[in-house]
Amino acid sequence: MQTVKFRGKRFDNGRLVYGDLIQGDNDVVIRDWLGNSFEVDSATVAQYSEARDADGAEAYEGDVLESDYNGKHYEYTVKVKAFAIAKDGCYLTAEQFKNCHLKK
Repeated sequence: MQTVKFRGKRFDNGRLVYGDLIQGDNDVVIRDWLGNSFEVDSATVAQYSEARDADGAEAYEGDVLESDYNGKHYEYTVKVKAFAIAKDGCYLTAEQFKNCHLKK
């Protein structure tokens, strides 16, 4: 079953909130799992990719994954539907996420 959830940075305190996305005419709101609604900065909204990194952290669209392979350092930008694109145009499968870490 697909897990559709979003995260965004709250306007009131700058913290990330996770939950359902609600888009209005003039605002973007995320409702958390407890039913609380928070207005968020639309530029920070990202969808969960259904993948996790090597540490088990959830990867969201726009996150950057890092990996070292054969003495080279690679960075991948996460796209929705559990794959990522490297700066050189290579793709990373969901299975390969398990060898990467989210960039801090």
